[in-house]
Amino acid sequence: VKKGLANLTTFLSIAFLIFLILYLLLRQIFKNYRRQVLDLVDTMNQISQGDSERRIDTSTKDQELLVIGNMINTMLDNMDKNIRDIYQLQLSQKDANMRALQAQINPHFMYNTLEFIRMYAVMQEQEELGDIIYEFSSLLRNNISDERVTTVENELEFCRKYSYLCMVRYPKSIAYGFKIDPGLEKMKIPKFTIQPLVENYFAHGVDHKRKDNVISVKVLQGEGQVIILITDNGRGMKEEQLESIQEMLANRNPRSEIEEKSGRQSIGIVNVHERLLLYFGDRYHIQVFSQPHHGVTYTITIQDE
Repeated sequence: VKKGLANLTTFLSIAFLIFLILYLLLRQIFKNYRRQVLDLVDTMNQISQGDSERRIDTSTKDQELLVIGNMINTMLDNMDKNIRDIYQLQLSQKDANMRALQAQINPHFMYNTLEFIRMYAVMQEQEELGDIIYEFSSLLRNNISDERVTTVENELEFCRKYSYLCMVRYPKSIAYGFKIDPGLEKMKIPKFTIQPLVENYFAHGVDHKRKDNVISVKVLQGEGQVIILITDNGRGMKEEQLESIQEMLANRNPRSEIEEKSGRQSIGIVNVHERLLLYFGDRYHIQVFSQPHHGVTYTITIQDE
């Protein structure tokens, strides 16, 4: 009996030791895989925020993540080249050449590649990564579209996707919210007239030392007018910067005269101002209020026809 108990004890000890070794090995493998996925997500988030030179470090990736990283890097290199070419054509006003170049771009290949990567991530039970790729693909689809006019609903949906990708990197410190009064969803506005103001917040306004960063966009029906409020509680603007922007927004002259007084930091606001001014004319007005460390509020009013 004693010999049997000794054998049983030895067997159980060996089994426990094997279990412990397997547990530690699997834990290390999962930790390594998780670190690679987080690096992939972080890199894609930085790319979505405008760091076009950023690429995924494939030297730290293994197996399927290495394949995904190489495919994304190749796709980004091709996109970067096409974007640079198109930008040069726009600067030189060569519209015919630009259309010829755009015709060479096959967006279906790009979307299909992203969809393949998304499905692969889902099959690997990386649902969050799949969601990020889906939203990223939607942003690209919207960017490439040559539509110049959109609806308020579509513009805010684009802002939501953009905000989601920006928030992924700091999920516990940034929040966002969007609201449209009933009946205003299909209102026509120029494309990219709200998104640049949201982008300004994520680029310049977020205070990463805080955990309560928030931005909201509300499209409200007023008396004889529609009001678009873009409000955040971020870093705000200095007094001299605010005065400069207010002076530019008070200028209702053609773009060439506005650009003479604008810097790169204000180019997004200038673009919004110009688009709305050209589309709505005298029906459109904009105001901006801000204080350092108390955020920025843009109030856009569009009078009814």
